[in-house]
Amino acid sequence: MSDQPAYETPLPLFVYGTLRTGEYNWKIYLAGKTRSETPAIVQQHQLYANRYPYMIVGKGSVIGTLVEIEPALYETVMREIDELEQFRPNGNSWYLRVARYVNVGDQQILAWMYYASERVTQYLTNDHQITHGDWVRWNQEQAGRPE
Repeated sequence: MSDQPAYETPLPLFVYGTLRTGEYNWKIYLAGKTRSETPAIVQQHQLYANRYPYMIVGKGSVIGTLVEIEPALYETVMREIDELEQFRPNGNSWYLRVARYVNVGDQQILAWMYYASERVTQYLTNDHQITHGDWVRWNQEQAGRPE
């Protein structure tokens, strides 16, 4: 998308999976490094999980958290999360970092978020879709299933 801000632009970050408040990667990458963490929703997107959560454009909505990283830590935290998500601006990435609008109450806020790249989406099927759009809920549901 040609109207994307430069990757260095300090925007809030929309997280929808392992980086959501209290989840295991939040504890490693975000705990104690944020200014705010607010429930948020992204419309016109779909959520999938094939071990890890993946978001793509589609019908529905994705539930997550809008994270405002402490300004003094922003560059370091985003670099670490880019590495976690295996995002490379000019390379073969698992995720793409894009700026999209997130709904927080009645406000729309431009934020970074990670989309599944074609490298991943080619393997996603309808069986992987999380129709209710909430990975934390889905993950809890999976934990309660007998094997």
